[in-house]
Order: sequence, then structure tokens, then C-alpha cells
Amino acid sequence: MTTWNKPISWSKFKLAIDCPKQLKYTIDREPVAETRQNYYMELGTITQFVFEQIFNQGINQKPGGDKLSTYQKCTEIVFKSKWYAARQITYPLGKSEDTLKEDVRAAVVRGWEIFTKLKLVNKPIRSEVKWTSTFRNMRLFALIDFVYEGSNSIYLFDGKGHAEKNADPRQLFFYALAVQSSNKTVGGGGFIYWKHDYEKLDLSPASIKEFVDGEFVEGRKVMEQLVRGVESLPAKPGKACKFCNWKFVCPDSTELKPPADHTLPDQVGFKSD
Repeated sequence: MTTWNKPISWSKFKLAIDCPKQLKYTIDREPVAETRQNYYMELGTITQFVFEQIFNQGINQKPGGDKLSTYQKCTEIVFKSKWYAARQITYPLGKSEDTLKEDVRAAVVRGWEIFTKLKLVNKPIRSEVKWTSTFRNMRLFALIDFVYEGSNSIYLFDGKGHAEKNADPRQLFFYALAVQSSNKTVGGGGFIYWKHDYEKLDLSPASIKEFVDGEFVEGRKVMEQLVRGVESLPAKPGKACKFCNWKFVCPDSTELKPPADHTLPDQVGFKSD
């Protein structure tokens, strides 16, 4: 029997809203992690890692730290690091490690330009911030890419390596709710698209309330069912099936099933406890 008594993250809560059955599969049988990573996900991961080094070490706050050359030097240091050497990446047609490095270099420049326009390039920014709070008896967990805490408000930013500008705004509404539930004021924020530009979101109390009154209530009902140990949760077949880890085992999936003798890929394998 599945029960849930942990803080809920955005990734899990998103499934509760979009496809409760996929959430149930994920909790019951965690998918085996891919060893090779998607090109654009890695572009975002590596770019963000560069900025993490800059912000966490306070490099951007040192005299001259706002100079682009400082950011570019940090990028090259990351390329020479053991962390980077351990990355395993699947390169799509026309892409290679050389093109990835060029894309990361360009993304760092774009990130520097974005933080400069936001007037945050010299500010104390925290990265990979773990935020927990409680809202309506539900424990929330947010892992926020970048946080700037001003004198009166907190600003939240999430970096994306997407080829397209198609991030889910509900992610930042969820993060903002977690912060607001800690008696903090959210001043704003948005998505930093490393290949594009900055997308500002309305994270005002009114927007957060709209999220709470709508999809949060829907997702909360699903999580309450998990807490009670409900075994059967409904599926919501659709476009999301294409990216589901369980598309070949879920009877409600809209994706074509593999032949009977086909070996299922690792992402639908099961971990043993």
C-alpha cells in the first residue's frame, strides 16, 4: 500500500495535477535514472553550475566581479573540472562536445546580460536554495535555482536550458507559495532561458492565490488520497504521455506499445529497495 508522509516537491506535485496515475507509478516504483543526459538539459545544468560557483563564492561581489571576463574565466575552469569530466551526454544530430561548450559559453554571456539588466549582477545571490514550509497542513519543498533576498522582498529565479521558451509557470507559483508560507514577501521572479532571454512572471499575492484556489486544490486532493493509502489513482492521457517514464507499462498511455519481445528501456526499470 502506498502512503505519502514527506514534504511534497514541485516535480511530484506537478504529477498530482497533470496525471495522478503517473505520480502513483513514480512513488511505487522509482524509475532508474538515465546515465546519459539530454543535450539541452545538460546545457542548462552546466550553465547553472557556472553561476553557482560565481554566486556561492561571492565572485560577482568582488571588485571588478561584474566584468564579463570573470564569468568567462569561471566557465573555462568548470570545463577543466572533474565534475564536468564525469558528465555523460547524448548528443543529437549536429551537436558535439565542441558545440555544447560553445552553447554554454554563449549562455553564460546571456546570463550575465540578464542579471545585469535585473540589476543583480553584483548582489548576494544564493543558488540551489532548499526551502521548506507548511501550507494548509501540507509540507512543501522547493529547490530554487537562484534566490535574491532584498531588504523587503525575496526574488525567485529558475534557469532553463530549453531549446524553446516553454517552461511551466506553475513551478514558480509553487516556489512562491512555499516562500510566502514562511511569512516572507515574494517580490517577483521569472525564468532565465540560457538560450533565449528572461521571462518575468507575475508572482504577486493575487497570482499565488489564483494558483492556490485552482490547481493547488486539485493537487492537494490527490496527495490526500496518497496519505490515506488509496491504491487506484486516475490517469490523464494526452501529450504528457510522450515524456512519461511509464508510457510502455501504463494501460492508459496514448503512446504506442513496443513489440512483445522488446526489452523495455532503463527508464521503466524498477529499483529494488
